[in-house]
Amino acid sequence: MVSLPCFLHRKKRMVGLMEIFDKIRYVLIMLALLIGGAICAFFGTRTVIAFNQEPVDLFGEDVDWTELKPYTHVYANIEFMWDYYMNTTETKNGVSQGEVSRRYLVPQMEEEGEMLYMKHFLGLLVNKKDFSKAETLSSESIRWWKGTESLSELKTTPMQVEGYLRKMDKDERKFVYEYFSGSYTQSEMDEMIVPYIIMNVSVNGYYALIVIGGLMVLGGVIMLLIMIKKSREQAYSVGF
Repeated sequence: MVSLPCFLHRKKRMVGLMEIFDKIRYVLIMLALLIGGAICAFFGTRTVIAFNQEPVDLFGEDVDWTELKPYTHVYANIEFMWDYYMNTTETKNGVSQGEVSRRYLVPQMEEEGEMLYMKHFLGLLVNKKDFSKAETLSSESIRWWKGTESLSELKTTPMQVEGYLRKMDKDERKFVYEYFSGSYTQSEMDEMIVPYIIMNVSVNGYYALIVIGGLMVLGGVIMLLIMIKKSREQAYSVGF
């Protein structure tokens, strides 16, 4: 049988451990709000700034795709688009929800005399709601490519996109290189693949992201002030 003083000692130690765990959890939540909010606000602000710039027409005569930078505000009337090289699926509660997005290849075409070739490629993020448009344009483009040699004869159903450029992530780079690896050398792929994704998005969502980020930071700051106040109160009580 455990004596009463020993039991009280163990109970007090358990309460002390629980208080420590609660403090750790509090600090982790506070840091998550501060860091996560700052990231959201930064990313949203950076994107909004990009949208406030005059959009670059990707198919403008003087536009060199190799000189493009991330977060450039871009616009394009895409009349020719190749196949998609990567798709993203979603799973909820262990059940597959199917495809949610694809990465299509958008080429920069160039004509030299009687020769027509695809000089560079960018990726285009296409969400599920636009699969039909993208697939129609891609199918028409590939059929045209196999049956004609002149840009003047191109007749497809174009897609208009506006958004910004972001760098390809690790998987996007891996799959685009795998897509071309059977037909091109490494140096040829490095030359023609421009490692950016066209994000066809509206700026409104990024204003919301700034607000959410700001609220998260505010919540973290409030938690920090509460923690500082309690620490001072405890220090004051110990002093007396």
